[in-house]
Amino acid sequence: RGSILYVKTRPRKVVSHERSTKAKAQPAKRLVSQAGGALCFCWLGRPAATSAAERAARSAINMAPKMNRAEVGVLSFIDTLAAIAQSNDRAQVRDAGAIAPLVALLVSGTGEVPGRCASVLRDLAQHSAMRVAILEADGIQRLVHMLTVESKAIVVEAADALRSLCAGSMPVCAEVKKHNGVRALVDLLGEDQHPDAALHAAGTLSHIAQVEPSTR
Repeated sequence: RGSILYVKTRPRKVVSHERSTKAKAQPAKRLVSQAGGALCFCWLGRPAATSAAERAARSAINMAPKMNRAEVGVLSFIDTLAAIAQSNDRAQVRDAGAIAPLVALLVSGTGEVPGRCASVLRDLAQHSAMRVAILEADGIQRLVHMLTVESKAIVVEAADALRSLCAGSMPVCAEVKKHNGVRALVDLLGEDQHPDAALHAAGTLSHIAQVEPSTR
Protein backbone atom coordinates (compact mmCIF):
# COMPACT_ATOMS: atom_id res chain seq x y z
CA ARG A 1 0.00 0.00 0.00
CA GLY A 2 1.03 3.57 -0.48
CA SER A 3 3.57 4.50 -3.07
CA ILE A 4 7.22 3.78 -3.56
CA LEU A 5 9.78 6.50 -4.14
CA TYR A 6 12.87 5.33 -5.93
CA VAL A 7 15.94 7.55 -5.78
CA LYS A 8 19.02 6.54 -7.74
CA THR A 9 22.12 8.65 -8.08
CA ARG A 10 24.57 8.49 -10.94
CA PRO A 11 27.56 10.68 -11.86
CA ARG A 12 26.19 13.96 -13.28
CA LYS A 13 22.73 12.51 -13.64
CA VAL A 14 19.83 11.93 -11.26
CA VAL A 15 17.01 9.54 -12.05
CA SER A 16 13.91 9.52 -9.90
CA HIS A 17 10.33 8.39 -10.36
CA GLU A 18 7.32 7.63 -8.21
CA ARG A 19 4.90 4.77 -8.84
CA SER A 20 1.50 4.86 -7.14
CA THR A 21 0.27 1.47 -6.06
CA LYS A 22 -3.10 2.54 -4.73
CA ALA A 23 -4.96 5.74 -5.58
CA LYS A 24 -6.11 6.78 -2.12
CA ALA A 25 -3.37 5.23 -0.02
CA GLN A 26 -0.80 7.12 1.98
CA PRO A 27 1.72 8.93 -0.27
CA ALA A 28 4.85 6.87 0.34
CA LYS A 29 5.39 3.77 2.40
CA ARG A 30 8.99 3.10 1.64
CA LEU A 31 11.97 5.21 0.73
CA VAL A 32 14.50 3.33 -1.34
CA SER A 33 17.76 5.13 -1.74
CA GLN A 34 20.26 3.43 -4.03
CA ALA A 35 23.76 4.72 -4.50
CA GLY A 36 26.75 2.78 -5.78
CA GLY A 37 25.29 -0.57 -4.80
CA ALA A 38 24.32 0.58 -1.26
CA LEU A 39 20.60 0.15 -0.58
CA CYS A 40 19.03 1.93 2.40
CA PHE A 41 15.45 1.07 3.35
CA CYS A 42 13.22 3.04 5.68
CA TRP A 43 9.57 2.20 6.27
CA LEU A 44 7.48 5.36 6.34
CA GLY A 45 3.87 5.75 7.33
CA ARG A 46 2.38 9.22 7.40
CA PRO A 47 2.45 12.00 4.81
CA ALA A 48 4.45 14.26 7.14
CA ALA A 49 7.16 11.66 7.47
CA THR A 50 7.08 11.06 3.72
CA SER A 51 7.64 14.73 2.98
CA ALA A 52 10.59 14.83 5.38
CA ALA A 53 12.04 11.72 3.78
CA GLU A 54 11.77 13.15 0.28
CA ARG A 55 13.47 16.39 1.33
CA ALA A 56 16.29 14.46 3.00
CA ALA A 57 16.81 12.26 -0.05
CA ARG A 58 16.94 15.22 -2.43
CA SER A 59 19.35 17.02 -0.11
CA ALA A 60 21.68 14.03 -0.21
CA ILE A 61 21.44 13.85 -4.00
CA ASN A 62 22.52 17.50 -4.23
CA MET A 63 25.72 16.55 -2.39
CA ALA A 64 26.54 13.80 -4.88
CA PRO A 65 29.28 15.70 -6.78
CA LYS A 66 31.23 16.12 -3.52
CA MET A 67 31.31 12.47 -2.41
CA ASN A 68 31.05 8.97 -3.77
CA ARG A 69 27.68 7.38 -4.40
CA ALA A 70 27.88 4.97 -1.46
CA GLU A 71 28.34 7.90 0.93
CA VAL A 72 25.36 9.67 -0.63
CA GLY A 73 23.19 6.61 0.00
CA VAL A 74 24.24 6.28 3.63
CA LEU A 75 23.82 10.00 4.34
CA SER A 76 20.41 9.96 2.66
CA PHE A 77 19.40 7.13 5.00
CA ILE A 78 20.67 9.00 8.07
CA ASP A 79 19.10 12.32 7.07
CA THR A 80 15.76 10.61 6.49
CA LEU A 81 15.83 9.10 9.96
CA ALA A 82 16.95 12.42 11.44
CA ALA A 83 13.93 14.17 9.93
CA ILE A 84 11.55 11.49 11.23
CA ALA A 85 13.20 11.48 14.67
CA GLN A 86 12.25 15.15 15.04
CA SER A 87 8.65 14.58 13.93
CA ASN A 88 5.59 13.06 15.57
CA ASP A 89 6.27 9.88 13.60
CA ARG A 90 9.54 9.08 15.40
CA ALA A 91 8.24 5.73 16.64
CA GLN A 92 8.42 4.51 13.05
CA VAL A 93 12.22 4.54 13.24
CA ARG A 94 12.03 1.83 15.90
CA ASP A 95 9.15 -0.01 14.24
CA ALA A 96 11.06 -0.15 10.94
CA GLY A 97 14.02 -1.80 12.66
CA ALA A 98 16.21 1.15 11.73
CA ILE A 99 17.83 1.66 15.13
CA ALA A 100 20.17 -1.33 14.73
CA PRO A 101 21.62 0.00 11.44
CA LEU A 102 22.13 3.41 13.05
CA VAL A 103 24.01 1.82 15.93
CA ALA A 104 26.11 -0.26 13.53
CA LEU A 105 27.12 2.88 11.63
CA LEU A 106 28.50 4.38 14.85
CA VAL A 107 31.40 1.97 14.39
CA SER A 108 31.46 1.07 10.71
CA GLY A 109 30.66 4.53 9.34
CA THR A 110 33.38 6.86 8.09
CA GLY A 111 33.79 10.61 7.95
CA GLU A 112 30.87 12.46 9.49
CA VAL A 113 28.57 9.40 9.47
CA PRO A 114 29.18 8.25 13.10
CA GLY A 115 28.56 11.74 14.48
CA ARG A 116 25.38 12.19 12.51
CA CYS A 117 24.10 8.81 13.64
CA ALA A 118 24.80 9.78 17.24
CA SER A 119 22.79 12.98 16.80
CA VAL A 120 19.79 10.96 15.55
CA LEU A 121 20.06 8.66 18.56
CA ARG A 122 20.20 11.74 20.79
CA ASP A 123 16.87 12.97 19.43
CA LEU A 124 15.29 9.53 19.66
CA ALA A 125 16.53 9.10 23.24
CA GLN A 126 14.17 11.80 24.47
CA HIS A 127 11.50 9.09 24.49
CA SER A 128 11.74 6.17 26.90
CA ALA A 129 10.68 3.46 24.44
CA MET A 130 13.46 4.52 22.10
CA ARG A 131 16.03 4.34 24.89
CA VAL A 132 15.14 0.70 25.44
CA ALA A 133 15.58 -0.05 21.75
CA ILE A 134 18.93 1.73 21.61
CA LEU A 135 20.09 -0.09 24.73
CA GLU A 136 19.06 -3.47 23.30
CA ALA A 137 20.98 -2.69 20.09
CA ASP A 138 24.22 -2.15 22.10
CA GLY A 139 24.09 1.54 21.31
CA ILE A 140 25.37 2.58 24.73
CA GLN A 141 28.55 0.52 24.48
CA ARG A 142 29.33 1.94 21.06
CA LEU A 143 28.67 5.52 22.11
CA VAL A 144 30.99 5.07 25.09
CA HIS A 145 33.68 3.82 22.71
CA MET A 146 33.19 6.94 20.58
CA LEU A 147 34.16 9.12 23.56
CA THR A 148 37.79 8.09 23.04
CA VAL A 149 38.18 8.53 19.27
CA GLU A 150 40.43 11.21 17.78
CA SER A 151 37.72 13.25 16.08
CA LYS A 152 36.55 15.93 18.49
CA ALA A 153 33.35 16.44 16.47
CA ILE A 154 32.41 12.78 16.93
CA VAL A 155 33.26 12.92 20.65
CA VAL A 156 30.94 15.91 21.06
CA GLU A 157 28.03 14.12 19.36
CA ALA A 158 28.62 10.92 21.35
CA ALA A 159 28.71 12.77 24.68
CA ASP A 160 25.54 14.65 23.75
CA ALA A 161 23.76 11.42 22.80
CA LEU A 162 24.76 9.82 26.12
CA ARG A 163 23.55 12.90 28.00
CA SER A 164 20.13 12.49 26.41
CA LEU A 165 20.07 8.72 26.92
CA CYS A 166 21.09 8.83 30.58
CA ALA A 167 18.45 11.36 31.67
CA GLY A 168 16.31 9.53 34.24
CA SER A 169 17.26 6.08 32.96
CA MET A 170 18.86 3.72 35.46
CA PRO A 171 19.43 0.90 32.90
CA VAL A 172 21.28 3.24 30.54
CA CYS A 173 23.37 4.75 33.32
CA ALA A 174 24.28 1.26 34.53
CA GLU A 175 25.35 0.32 31.02
CA VAL A 176 27.58 3.40 30.75
CA LYS A 177 29.18 2.49 34.06
CA LYS A 178 29.59 -1.15 32.98
CA HIS A 179 31.64 -0.14 29.93
CA ASN A 180 33.91 2.29 31.84
CA GLY A 181 32.04 5.27 30.49
CA VAL A 182 32.33 7.25 33.72
CA ARG A 183 36.12 7.34 33.40
CA ALA A 184 35.90 8.40 29.75
CA LEU A 185 33.40 11.14 30.61
CA VAL A 186 35.58 12.47 33.43
CA ASP A 187 38.53 12.63 31.04
CA LEU A 188 36.48 14.92 28.78
CA LEU A 189 36.34 17.52 31.55
CA GLY A 190 40.03 18.35 31.09
CA GLU A 191 41.15 21.80 29.96
CA ASP A 192 42.51 20.44 26.70
CA GLN A 193 39.14 19.01 25.68
CA HIS A 194 36.50 20.54 23.42
CA PRO A 195 34.26 22.84 25.52
CA ASP A 196 31.06 21.32 24.10
CA ALA A 197 32.32 17.82 24.85
CA ALA A 198 33.08 18.88 28.42
CA LEU A 199 29.61 20.42 28.79
CA HIS A 200 27.83 17.30 27.53
CA ALA A 201 30.07 15.04 29.61
CA ALA A 202 29.25 17.05 32.75
CA GLY A 203 25.54 16.73 31.97
CA THR A 204 25.86 12.99 31.47
CA LEU A 205 27.78 12.55 34.72
CA SER A 206 25.12 14.56 36.53
CA HIS A 207 22.38 12.25 35.24
CA ILE A 208 24.39 9.18 36.23
CA ALA A 209 25.03 10.52 39.73
CA GLN A 210 21.32 11.09 40.24
CA VAL A 211 20.31 7.50 39.47
CA GLU A 212 23.55 5.75 40.43
CA PRO A 213 24.65 7.29 43.77
CA SER A 214 27.62 4.91 43.99
CA THR A 215 29.30 6.77 41.11
CA ARG A 216 29.54 10.00 43.09
